[in-house]
Amino acid sequence: MRRAGNGSGPGPAGVGGLAGVPGLVANVQHFSLHDGPGIRTTVFLKGCPLRCRWCANPETQSFRPEPGFDRGRCLGLKKCGECLRACPEGAVSAGADDRPDLDRKKCVRCAFFACRNKCPTGAWKVFGDLMTAGEVLEITLGETVFHQRSGGGLTLSGGEPLAQPEFSRAVLALAGQAGLRTAAETCGCADFGTLGMVAGGLDFLYYDLKSLDRARHFELTGGDNAPIVGNLLKLRASLPGLRLTVRTPVIPGLNSDEGPAFGSFMRELPGVGYEPLRYHRLGGGKYRLLGREYGMGDAKLGPETWREFLEGFRRTYGGDGRLPDGFPAAAAAGSSGEKNSPPVRH
Repeated sequence: MRRAGNGSGPGPAGVGGLAGVPGLVANVQHFSLHDGPGIRTTVFLKGCPLRCRWCANPETQSFRPEPGFDRGRCLGLKKCGECLRACPEGAVSAGADDRPDLDRKKCVRCAFFACRNKCPTGAWKVFGDLMTAGEVLEITLGETVFHQRSGGGLTLSGGEPLAQPEFSRAVLALAGQAGLRTAAETCGCADFGTLGMVAGGLDFLYYDLKSLDRARHFELTGGDNAPIVGNLLKLRASLPGLRLTVRTPVIPGLNSDEGPAFGSFMRELPGVGYEPLRYHRLGGGKYRLLGREYGMGDAKLGPETWREFLEGFRRTYGGDGRLPDGFPAAAAAGSSGEKNSPPVRH
């Protein structure tokens, strides 16, 4: 059921000054299929309080805009060198392979990022653009025909939408006023007041729960899972009508033995969906753009480990054969469910 608006029309002006609320956006992904029901416009916000080793979106972790460099797209300093000449801080220097190197300690993120603006091939990128809630809505409304036909809508992701609560609230309020179905993906790492405020503007919420072991969770993400678990339980009690799905990225050697623990935990949350997400390495290339090392090395999640997680969950969730919405359909029949599992987002 759609939330009622204030009756003043579908546009941004219908909810006062919310259209002008600013936020930092890493990327807008169009025609997304894994971020909620139907075809969606997914807005990835900058800033996350956690630092998961396997994060597939490292460009969204920092709370500030940051440059990225794709060496493969660079023409080389002999043919170009525009970025080296443009940098006012001397942060860009000549590298050994005829490509520029960036000293990120010297980079002051100058106005408009001169390196990006001078680059003729797009080798220099900037992750983080200041946008208003009204601008996000305008982009999203341009894809309304796809949302309507598929039952899709707008999804806020990241990074962490709760890390920019006023911006998230404004975007969701505008979207609701325009009749858009709204969703978000969160790690739940915020005070409950913030979570409740943002969740109140949603039709659907994905809630990431990485590990139920407190010490392990801290080791893997740098954050305490106690408030995350507590927020989930409070949210279920305070907003029982919200469509809610818990997601767990299944990471080899880290939490891949927790299938039984998650089955027991989710058994106490009837009506809440559950999606285990199979680990992949698709975000590894982004670390190179950011001059960082990927924290998972060459780790892979083998089919047997994946199957053990799914079977462990099934054993402890319940013996009546019923499984939560979102659980891989093939796994319910006793196979690995590989074709039914969406990729890890966070």
